[in-house]
Amino acid sequence: MRRKKDTAVAIEAVPETESGTGTPPLSPPTQLRKQLSPLSTLVSNFIADNARKTHDSIEDENERRDFVADLCETLESVRDGKERRPSKSLTPRASNTSQVIDFFAETTKSTLDSIQDEDERIDFEEHLTRALRQIFEQ
Repeated sequence: MRRKKDTAVAIEAVPETESGTGTPPLSPPTQLRKQLSPLSTLVSNFIADNARKTHDSIEDENERRDFVADLCETLESVRDGKERRPSKSLTPRASNTSQVIDFFAETTKSTLDSIQDEDERIDFEEHLTRALRQIFEQ
């Protein structure tokens, strides 16, 4: 039986760094039950960092919010084994970001499928969620 943690991400605003170039870099997560494998950590950081870069490249604030909402809903669907909901925005830019989100979803799913230990899968989900929250929340 799989234990589930609440790893859904609810995000509203994106803080700017002092330099005004985007959000701060990731810092290591705290208090995981055990050390994540280097690959799980790398994948989690890769997704979070590139989600931040994609978000920062979107100029329209509504499209930025849609990107974050679509990303969170998609990763939650991956975690729960459900189908992805359609994108909130129908702009050409949204089509490109939708492809990015699809890539993140496939990468997350493949990583979860490759982890044998249930606790490590949960830790990976929590690590990714914390990293995304750190980037997008405040």
